Amino acid sequence: MVGRKKDIIKIGSDAYHHAGLELTLDEQEFAPPCLLFGSDAYIGGATALYKNNLIDQPPHQIWVIVPTNVTNHNSKYRLIRTKADLQEGVEQHKWYRIASPERAIVDAFHFQTKLGGLEMAIRAARTALREKVITARDILQLAKKIGWEKDILRNWEAITVE
Repeated sequence: MVGRKKDIIKIGSDAYHHAGLELTLDEQEFAPPCLLFGSDAYIGGATALYKNNLIDQPPHQIWVIVPTNVTNHNSKYRLIRTKADLQEGVEQHKWYRIASPERAIVDAFHFQTKLGGLEMAIRAARTALREKVITARDILQLAKKIGWEKDILRNWEAITVE
């Protein structure tokens, strides 16, 4: 019998899935905020840095980058509101969107005061460059596309010289 209560599983605030649907752990964690905050929202901030193995400390909340008109009252999510392009440098997965390594780094420099300071952004960028996840050119090109080039150039020497 379809529609029984045990056939439906709650995976987040106002997000459910059918018990027969196989979801990965990432999909279970990241799909609800992307559904809740709209199609432009993407997983970013400290969550994207951690997911891309650019920082060691897992965040206490799921960080979501959203348009300026989105609000949140759920303590599970930490929103960063922006007027910037929410499409550039964002990877589309089946049920959610997440910042690419370059986007996560560019966001870390732009939103450094919200994310824990310049040191975290520099450490993440150096880790990505050292492990050859991305190149310095990738970071700069994406920053130019978004219009945040000054955030990267201001710290260029710290990023590229180790």
